[in-house]
Order: sequence, then C-alpha cells, then structure tokens
Amino acid sequence: MYRVLEVNITTSTLKLVRQDFSGPFCSISFSGAMLTPELFELLPDYKTLSAYYLCNPRLHYPANFTCSNKGVGSMNQDDFNHNNCGGSFNITVPIGYAPEEEGLNVTNLESVLKKGFEVKLNIDERPCRECKSTGGICSYDVATPVCCKRNSSSELECIPMIPSGSIIANDPSPLQDFCVAIGDLKNGVFVNGKFCKDPKQAKAEDFFFQGLNKAGNTTNRVKSNVTTVNVDQIPGLNTLGISLVRIDYAPYGQNPPHTHPRATEILVLVEGTLYVGFVSSNQDNNRLFAKVLNPGDVFVFPIGMIHFQVNIGKTPAVAFAGLNSQNAGVITIADTVFGSTPPINPDILAQAFQLDVNVVKDLEAKFKN
Repeated sequence: MYRVLEVNITTSTLKLVRQDFSGPFCSISFSGAMLTPELFELLPDYKTLSAYYLCNPRLHYPANFTCSNKGVGSMNQDDFNHNNCGGSFNITVPIGYAPEEEGLNVTNLESVLKKGFEVKLNIDERPCRECKSTGGICSYDVATPVCCKRNSSSELECIPMIPSGSIIANDPSPLQDFCVAIGDLKNGVFVNGKFCKDPKQAKAEDFFFQGLNKAGNTTNRVKSNVTTVNVDQIPGLNTLGISLVRIDYAPYGQNPPHTHPRATEILVLVEGTLYVGFVSSNQDNNRLFAKVLNPGDVFVFPIGMIHFQVNIGKTPAVAFAGLNSQNAGVITIADTVFGSTPPINPDILAQAFQLDVNVVKDLEAKFKN
C-alpha cells in the first residue's frame, strides 16, 4: 500500500508515498490507508485532508473536481456541506498546501502526492539491541516489534519483543462463577477464591486427600461418576491453580458433553477403552476433535471447549484428569439448558434446537432438579 522513498537512520524517519498515487488522481483507489499510529508518527510539517466524492452535482463545493468514475468531488479539511457526498478518504499533504477554493488544480495535487510525506518511526531501541546481541534481526509484525532468528531447521521464527519499561498486567482469573462487588466491607463474605489461614497454622492435612483408589458409584442415568479433588477437598490448593479428578465409567457409560469455564483438562486413561473428544468454537466452524483411548493414552480438552468421554467397552473404565484451576467449574450442557432454575422458556429452546415445543417440555421435565 505504501512505498518507501527515503530512509533517515539518524532521525528514524521515513518518507512514504501511497503506491496508487503514482498515476492520475482520478485513477487512485479512493479508499483510506491508515498507518498504525503506535508505530508511525506524522511529522508536524504535514497535515491530513479529506477528499469527498460522489457528491450532489447540483450543489457547490469548495476545491471541487470531477472524475468520470467518482463524479463530483471536493477537497477540504472540514465537513462543510459534504453531507450529500457518497464517500470520502484521507490524503496527507505538506502543511503549506492549500487546495484551490473554486476549482481544484488536480495536476498540482498529483505532483504534491507523488512527493509523499514523512513519518517518524517509533522504535524502542533497547529490546532491539538485545535482539541483535543474540544474533537476531529486529522487525515488525504489523505494529508489534519482533525478534527474528533461524531455528535448528533453518526456518525463520519471529518472537514479539517486550518494550523496555513496559508492564504487562491483567485482572486475576475468576475462581468461582461470579464475585459481585460490594461497597460496604462489613457485608463482604467472599474473596476471589478462598480466604487464607495464617501460614504458621498450616499443617500436613491441609495438603492431603485420600480415597482416589476407590471406584465411584456409577449407578445413575449417565453411568459414570466424577470424584473431584479441588480446593474444597484440599484447602492447600488455594491460589495454586491446580486440581484433580477421578472418573469411573460403567460399561457404555459416559461423562456427557460439558465444559470447564476456568480450566484446561488433561486426561489419562488407566483402565478400559474410551471414545473422547471436544468441539471447537463457532469461529473454528465447530470442528470435532476425537480419539479412541486405550490405557496409558492421554488427551487434552482446551479451556472452555465442550467435551465428552464415552466408555465403548464391555468392562468398566477408569481415568484421571488434571485441571489448571483450583476450582475448574463444570457446566453440563443438557442439565444446564434443560434443567435451569427457573426453566428457560420452551419456545426459546424449541427455536434454538429446531425441536417441537412439546419435545422441549418433555426434556425440561426429565432434567428438572
């Protein structure tokens, strides 16, 4: 979109020109081309003008021009009387350039545009020097400074560089479904997670749980059982960002489609044969990633993805899974959608799932409570 006419290393400035400005004015694309403001700073010797086109030919416009493909147009620094124009775009010109009031001298404008304009390149030199000291090359990925190096396969890999003096921060991840703010601290009863005891009072039992050697009761409608070991069972897990589950499956039992809103899950199969999988987001076209697991096999379910496990064998199956949250949470899709309190209007679900409303009412009755 832009061509570099000059580079001044001393002042870190560039002279740029839009590639389509090399020809006649009326043949340009008549579209905006914005430089990334975090990376390029327009020098004070230049200004931005607005070019309007497809304007009402019955009206008078300052600095007007006519193009066969864009109709009547106008060049100005304000929106005076331009509400009747079909489109606009910006051009950069020297601060001293002033379009003619009555009729734009297009030839003069073409000459000005071909000369380009100057910008200062905002470079943080410290991370660039550090990149070069390790044999890398400083570059940019759009507006992000990157350090590019050849890997062991001679492929060029570019890693974002953190600007010197910068601080990367974000809110802590939620450790429960919600944590509503309260103005009066006297009425506050929860924190994000759990309160901490005095470290001097901690004991071994705070970090201990026993019982994962025992199979869970799978006598239920889905023929499976999840034994959870999170911060509620081991208080010492508080703030550590990890938990564990044991999952037992009766023959042909399943851990039905569900999601963990706060954790990625990594599962290892110990006994039996499972068919497992997860479905990606709408943006990824809801692709199904699935595998048949045998003892010793491992599968990962990314955070937030709907996933499931099904025992496809004739014998019980056992799996263990780790989750990177002290309280990963679980949303079982069928129970949540058809068993909410109060229930979701059946007409809404009938349209969403393309089902007869009576079928939805029957499903809500089955999943109630």
